[in-house]
Amino acid sequence: GKTEAYCLAVPYIRQGDYPETENYAHGVKKLYETLYQEVKEAGKPVIAMGHLQATGAEISENDSSERTIIGGLECVPPDAFAESIAYTALGHLHRTQRVSKRENVRYSGTPIPMSFAERNNKHGVIHVEIKENGTTEINHITFDAPVKLISIHKPVTEIFTEIETLPDGEITPASPFLEIKAEITEPEPTLKNQIEKALKNKSVRLTRIKQLTLQKEKNTKTITYEEFQTINPMDMALAVFKKRFGGESIPAKMKDLLQSVIREEDV
Repeated sequence: GKTEAYCLAVPYIRQGDYPETENYAHGVKKLYETLYQEVKEAGKPVIAMGHLQATGAEISENDSSERTIIGGLECVPPDAFAESIAYTALGHLHRTQRVSKRENVRYSGTPIPMSFAERNNKHGVIHVEIKENGTTEINHITFDAPVKLISIHKPVTEIFTEIETLPDGEITPASPFLEIKAEITEPEPTLKNQIEKALKNKSVRLTRIKQLTLQKEKNTKTITYEEFQTINPMDMALAVFKKRFGGESIPAKMKDLLQSVIREEDV
């Protein structure tokens, strides 16, 4: 067949997979330069592919499914891809975006959300048409995810009001996935059962429940073993409760239970 274009199909590059050089970024850049030199004289359009994090690219906030590069040590500069390359298709980051404002160097982004943190991203695919004269026409085709992701993040007292607004009916393959983040001020051991009961006739699929506590500024104090022995156990329990839940007092039932345990230890 007739060769119409060349593709530099470069996989994820690990340390040591590139020509010997001073660091990862320069090594990856050198690899792309070497590969491009092999095909550029043929006079055909060249498409580059890569699985990496480019300098200046925008990462998804609070997305644990997207590994970011610590300190930017492995970030690859955009000039690793020659200006004369027709199109550079990058993967690794999940949000569709141009790299350093270069129209022909892009992350296509994921076609569907990979986590709840990505539920509001614009998902789709990149359509690239390379013309005979070497110019490119690039369009982002957006579409909705086949299954909706719903996240309820409210104080625990408002969670059940939000649940009432969810669609009623049987669960089907098209039913939305649901995560619940409940802000609590004291332990809620029965919260999971309460939520599952409230969702019984709702057409949603519960994926997880996270109980969030108020985070206050850290105030770490170092004490000696002798000082530790003089601390009242109930005072220590109250300090831990305040730090974790942000409340000013321990619930009566929990306080009675703690006092019972303390009395048993004193006997």
